[in-house]
Amino acid sequence: MRLAALARAGDPARPIVVWLGGFKSDMRSTKASRLDAWAAGAGRAFLRFDYSGHGESGGQFEDGTIGRWLADSLAAVDALAPTGRLVLVGSSMGGWIALLLARALAGRGDAARLAGLVLIAPAVDFHAGSDVGRDARRTHAPIDAAGAGCARRTIPTSPMSSPAR
Repeated sequence: MRLAALARAGDPARPIVVWLGGFKSDMRSTKASRLDAWAAGAGRAFLRFDYSGHGESGGQFEDGTIGRWLADSLAAVDALAPTGRLVLVGSSMGGWIALLLARALAGRGDAARLAGLVLIAPAVDFHAGSDVGRDARRTHAPIDAAGAGCARRTIPTSPMSSPAR
């Protein structure tokens, strides 16, 4: 499967900025484009790409999982930013992917490559009993109509009380 990406070179002494977009977002989004413009002005290399099933990349969105999109992220970094320090910038679901990517890099001995993390409204799976690492390894749990591939749960609610006046 083909992953679409945009990579721009910058000062090799400065960390590479890697954009990790959100659920159903693409690499040409407003946030990604504005961050790329900032990086260009600051002389920084910038990498953005579309996960499989997103934007210009191949694959079907319905086949996507957090684990698969993490693998896409590792593949993009390995192919287009194989050396140098990294600043991972993740928005929404991309914040979750950024955390998993940081852990994956550390797990393979590349922790020193991580220069920083910027998480914009990160949508991380913190539901009761969740282990983010376990969820990342569930590479065959497809996204359902409710999104994010999470099990459907009924959450008991209580009537809201009015604030005292």
